[in-house]
Amino acid sequence: MEGAADAAQQRSALFRWPNSAPERDQKNGRILNKVLWGNTHEPTGWTPLMLRPITLLPLAVFCFGMIAALEAFHYVIRTTVMSPEDKNAFNLARYMPTLGVIAIGYVFKGIASDLKKLTPWSNMSGKWTTGSDSVLLDYANELEIVSVFAALRRRHWAMSVGLIGAFICGALVPFANSLTYVDLFASRTLPATFVQTSAFDFDNNPLATANGSLNVPWNYTGSQPYARVYSEQASNSPPALWSTGNYTFDEFGLSDDDSTSLSNATFTADVNAISATLDCHQVRYDRRDSEYSMRFVANPDDLKTAACVRPVEMSLTANTIPSQAWLNVTQCAEDGSDVRITANFMYGAKTGGDRFGDAENVSLKGLLCTPRFASQVVSLSVNATTDEVTGYTPVGGATPLDIKTSTEALWVYLDNPLDASTQEAFGRGPTGGAGPYDATAKPEATIKKIVGAVGWTVSRQELDAFMSVLLKGGTEPNPEDLDLLEARVVDLASRIWVETISFLARSPSSKSLAGDITDSEPRILLRIFALRTAEALLGVIGVLAVVFALRLRPKTVLERDPGSLAATAAILSASTIHTEKGMAKEAISSDDSMKQALHNTRFTLERNNDGEYGVAMHSMQGQTQMAAADRRTLGNVSYHAAPDGRDLDVESKASDVSKGWRPLPLHIASKIALGTAIILVMIALGIMLWQSNKLHGLCRDTPSASTALTLVTSGILVLLGYCCAGVDAAAQSLAPFNIMQKKPNPHVLFTDDLSFLGRFRDLGSRRVSIALLASAAYMVVIPALKLVAAGLFVATATQVADQVNVDLDTSLVSNFERTFTISETEEIVKRAAQFTEWESIPQFDLPARSGIIGNLVLSNLTAIAGDAAAQEDSPAGGTIEARVPAIAIDVKCDALPGNNFNLSIEASQDKDWNFEWFCTTPDCNAAFNTTRNTSMAYLYTSQYPDGLPSYVGQAAFPGVNSKYGPMNLIDLPYTVTLADYSSLGGSLTSFTNKTHIATYNESTTWATPDTLSVPLPTLRAISCTRNLSAVTVNATFTRPSQALIGGGKELLPWRAIAIDRASITYDHTFPRMQPPWFAPPILREDQYNMQSQDMDGKLIGNSLWPRRGSSTNIFELLASDAEHRAHHLARLLDPDGLATSAQRVYTAYCAQLLTELRLYAGNASAPAAESTSPATLRYLQPRMRQDPAMTYAIEGLLAAVVGFLVLIFWQFQSRPIIPKSPGSIAAS
Repeated sequence: MEGAADAAQQRSALFRWPNSAPERDQKNGRILNKVLWGNTHEPTGWTPLMLRPITLLPLAVFCFGMIAALEAFHYVIRTTVMSPEDKNAFNLARYMPTLGVIAIGYVFKGIASDLKKLTPWSNMSGKWTTGSDSVLLDYANELEIVSVFAALRRRHWAMSVGLIGAFICGALVPFANSLTYVDLFASRTLPATFVQTSAFDFDNNPLATANGSLNVPWNYTGSQPYARVYSEQASNSPPALWSTGNYTFDEFGLSDDDSTSLSNATFTADVNAISATLDCHQVRYDRRDSEYSMRFVANPDDLKTAACVRPVEMSLTANTIPSQAWLNVTQCAEDGSDVRITANFMYGAKTGGDRFGDAENVSLKGLLCTPRFASQVVSLSVNATTDEVTGYTPVGGATPLDIKTSTEALWVYLDNPLDASTQEAFGRGPTGGAGPYDATAKPEATIKKIVGAVGWTVSRQELDAFMSVLLKGGTEPNPEDLDLLEARVVDLASRIWVETISFLARSPSSKSLAGDITDSEPRILLRIFALRTAEALLGVIGVLAVVFALRLRPKTVLERDPGSLAATAAILSASTIHTEKGMAKEAISSDDSMKQALHNTRFTLERNNDGEYGVAMHSMQGQTQMAAADRRTLGNVSYHAAPDGRDLDVESKASDVSKGWRPLPLHIASKIALGTAIILVMIALGIMLWQSNKLHGLCRDTPSASTALTLVTSGILVLLGYCCAGVDAAAQSLAPFNIMQKKPNPHVLFTDDLSFLGRFRDLGSRRVSIALLASAAYMVVIPALKLVAAGLFVATATQVADQVNVDLDTSLVSNFERTFTISETEEIVKRAAQFTEWESIPQFDLPARSGIIGNLVLSNLTAIAGDAAAQEDSPAGGTIEARVPAIAIDVKCDALPGNNFNLSIEASQDKDWNFEWFCTTPDCNAAFNTTRNTSMAYLYTSQYPDGLPSYVGQAAFPGVNSKYGPMNLIDLPYTVTLADYSSLGGSLTSFTNKTHIATYNESTTWATPDTLSVPLPTLRAISCTRNLSAVTVNATFTRPSQALIGGGKELLPWRAIAIDRASITYDHTFPRMQPPWFAPPILREDQYNMQSQDMDGKLIGNSLWPRRGSSTNIFELLASDAEHRAHHLARLLDPDGLATSAQRVYTAYCAQLLTELRLYAGNASAPAAESTSPATLRYLQPRMRQDPAMTYAIEGLLAAVVGFLVLIFWQFQSRPIIPKSPGSIAAS
C-alpha cells in the first residue's frame, strides 16, 4: 500500500522541464502519459449502450440492408409497373424509406449524445490532458454545428465523426422523402412479336397495266388517296395511317390471340418503307412567237444540265392566260425510253387582242422532273389503337426501287384520274373539244392521250387537278421564286404517289416481326439522384458504425455511467483535496474566467484508496515547453512536490464573478424566433394549400420542381427538429437545478436518467416534470412530421386554365358579301363538293375541315396574341375557348310526297312511251315555280334503246333555263326530283297497258293504279331554302401535331373542335340574293352531251349511285350520305329520307364552300380583317398538388409542438439560475 501511495504521490507531482513551457501538443501528451502510466494501452471500463458493438454492428447491418433493399426496389420499379392506384404498395414505397431513416437517426442521436457525455472522461482516462480537452469540454450545451468544428480543431475524432454522422442522418430525411415520385405519363417498353399484315407487291398489284390502263377503283373508293392528300394540303390534319409525308410503310400489329393491353400503347418495329420524290431540274424557256400563238423553246443549256437530249417546246394559243400552270410529259430520249414530267408556270400580263407579239413580259419557266422511288428500313412507331404513325427513324440506307409503273401512269395519278375535270379533259382531248365526247372517259396512261388532255385543259384557261391543289385554287404562281414552287411540286407529287401506293400496292402478309410495345400510364418511380445520394449517405453511416464498433469509440476507466449529476458528483467527490481546492474557487466565477484559469491545467482520472476514480489536477505554471520524455530519460527530469494547501493557480488573476448562465435556446430572443418560425411554417403551409386548391396545383410537375418541393419542405422540418432538439438539451441540463431552485425535493433528478428513453421509463414516478415529458413528446412529434411530409405533395393530371388574348381572322364574316362577285368558281365548287363527300365516308377517316362545326363556319384562330412563347409552347391536346364570329348556315328541305304529282303517260306509234310528271297541288306549284301544264320530270323511253333506267333524278332552280343557267344573284329554292321506274322492269317488253293510252295527238292520259300491268312509277321531290347569318359563338379550338422524320412532333395551326350552341347570338342576316353556286350544281344542258347519264345534277341508271363518281353531282352526295350515315341507300326513295339527306348534304356543301371562300375574303380586293379576343387556354398538365389531409396532419403536429414548447418555456424561464453551463465537468 505504501508503494502504491508513493506511486500516486509521484504521479501527483508537477513536472517541469527546464527552459520549457506547458505544451498542448498531442504527441508530447502521449509521451508524458507513457512516462506516468508506464504503458500506452488504452484503458477499458464502462461503455455506453449506444457505443457497444451490440448496438453498432446491427446499425451497420441495417444501413447496408437498406441499401440492398433500395437497390432491389429500384430493380422492381424498372422491370415491373408499380401503379399509384395500388395504395398499399404506394404507401409502402413512400413512407418505409423515411421510417427506416428516422430509426437510424434515433440510434445515431443516442450515439452522439453518449459521445458528448463520454469524450471528456475518455480524454482523462489513462493519460493527462489539458482542461480545454477534458473538464472544460461542453459539447452537450454547445450548438452541434459549432461542436463539429470545435471537435475537429481539438482532434477529437470520435466526437467530430459522431456529430457529422448525426448531421448525415438529418440530411437523409429529405432524400428519403423525395426518393419516390409518381410519373403520370411514364413510359415502359417491353419486347413483343408482331405480325406483318401487309407488304408492298408491285408484281401482283401493279399501279397500271402495260397498255396504260390504271388499276384504280372507278367509284368513290378510288378517291381515298386524293382525299387524304388534299386534306393535308388544306391543313385539316388527317391521321397518318401507315403513311406520312413522302413515306409509306408496311402494316403490322399483334396477332388476334394476343391479349396484351393496348391502352395508350405504341407499337414499334423495323419495317420496310417506300419513299417517293421527284428529281427536278429548272428550265428556262425562250420565246419564238408565231402570228396567232406563243411558242416557247426550252433553253439548251438547261436541257443539257438535265441530261435531256431531245428539244422541249410548246405552242400556246392566244386564249391562254398568262397566270397559268399545268403538268405535262415530254420525251428526253430519241428512243422514247426517258419520259419526264414537266411542271410549267406562265407569268406576265396580256396586253389585249389575240396576238402576243407585243407582250414581251409574258414568260414561261418550268421544271423537268424524273420520278424516283426508294426502299428503306425504318423504325416505325404507331398508335396501337388508331394505327396512326407517331414517329419514324431511318435504320438503313435507301435503295432505289422500281415500282414497275410508267412515268405516263404516274403523271395520270398526279392529275387524279377520278376527278370529273380530268375525265372530261381525256374525253374531249382526242376530239380537240369539238363534237360529242365521252364524259366518263377513263384516263389512259399514254403520251398521246395525256398531251390531248393537257391541250384541252390549257386552252380552257383552267388549272388541272394537280395545279389546282398546289396553288390552292387561284393563287397566281411566282416563277421568280421557282425554288419554292419546285419544293411544293415535289412535296405534293410525293404525297400523292405514296398514298396511291399505300392504297393500291399492298398484299396480305403474315410475317413475324420483332419489336417493342411502349405504354404510358401512371407509375411509381425513383429519383435516381435521391436514390444514389441516400445510398451513399447510408453507406457512410454504416461504415461509421463499423468503425465505432471496432476502433473509433472512446473508452474510459470509469466503471459506471457518469451521465447524471449524482454520478458526476460521486466521481468528483473521489478527487483529491488538491483538486477540490483548485476547483472551489471557480464555483461562482464566470465561464471565461474559469476557462482561462483551467485552460492549461492538466487532468486525469486517478483511482483513490477506496478504489473509486477521482479527478487529479496539476497546474502548469509559467510558459514552459514539454520535451519528449520516456522511461530512459526520467533521470534527467526535475520535479517538485506540490505543497499542501497551496493554491494551484496562485499566479492567475482573480476570477470574475459569474452573472449567471442560461442556455441559448432558452433566451427570450431564441424562444420568440423558434415560435415565430414554427408559426410561419404553419402559415406558409396554409397559403400553399390555398394556392394548390385554387390553381389545381402549386407548380408544374417537372423533375426539378417536384424534387425541390420535397427537399425544401423536408429540409425545413429537419431544421426545426434541430432547433427543438436544442431546447430539449437545454431542458435536460437545467432540469435538476430548476427543481432544486423551487423547493426541497428528495427526488431532484440528481440520479435520474434524463435521456429521451429515460424520461419515458420514469413516467409516473413523479420525478419527471411535465415540461421534460413535453420535451420528450415533441421529440417524437418531430420525426412524425418528417414521416408525414413524405406524402405532402402528389402529382396529378390537372386541367390548367390560363387567361389569354387570341388573334382572330374575321375576314370571312366581315368580307363575305365581297365574294359574291367572284367569277372563276369552278374549282371552288369542285373542292367544296369533294370534301362534302369525302368527309362523309368513314373509311377515309378525314376530320372536318378547319373552322367547320356542324352548320357553322367559324373565323380562324391564328395565334395567341402578343405571346409568341405561349403560342410555340402551348401543348398539343390543349384547347382554347374563345368567343368568335361565324357564319350560320340554315338549310330547310321540305319533302313533297307522291300525292302532289300526277303522272301522264303517252304512247307513240313506234311503241315508245313518254312519262311526264305534273304538279297537282298549290304547294307543289309554289315549290317548283310551275303551272299545271308544265312538266317537272319526264322519261322518254325512246332515249334508252338499251334498256330503261330504274331511277331518274334531276336538280334544278325552278324557272331557270337549264341551258344557260342563272346569270346573276338569285333567291330561288333548290329542288331535287327522284323518279323510281324500277317497276317497269327495265324493258318495254316487261309491261303493257291495261287501259287505253293516249297518243301524242290525243288528250292527256292521267295514270291510275290499273293503267299498267305493273305498279306505276313513283316520284318524290324536295324543295330546299338557304339562309346565311352572321353569328357569334363560344368555340373550342385545339392544336394538332404530326410526326417528323427522325422523331419529334410538329405543331399545326389551331382548329375548331366544338361549339356551345346555347351561346349562339345572331348578329345579322346576309342578303338572300346570292350566287347560284352557293348551292350544289344543277343540271346544265350540253349540246354535245345531252344524252349522257353522267352529268352534274342528274341521275339516270339502275342504281341510286351515279355511274360516274363525281362529287359535283348532288346525287353522288345524296347516295354517300344515305349509304354511310343512314346505312340504307333505299332511304332516298322515302320522301322524308330524301329530304333529310338533302338537308345534310346542302348544309355540308355550303360549309365547305364558305371555307373555300376564306382565301378570297382576305385577298387584296377584300382586305383581311383581324381582331383580338379574350380567351381561356386549357391544357392537361401534370402538376404538384399539396395533399390536404397531409397538410392538416402537419399543421396539427406543428401545433402540438408549439404547445409543448410553451410548457417548456413556461417551466424554464429565461433568467439564469446557475453560475455557468453545467455541461462541462468543471462546471458540474
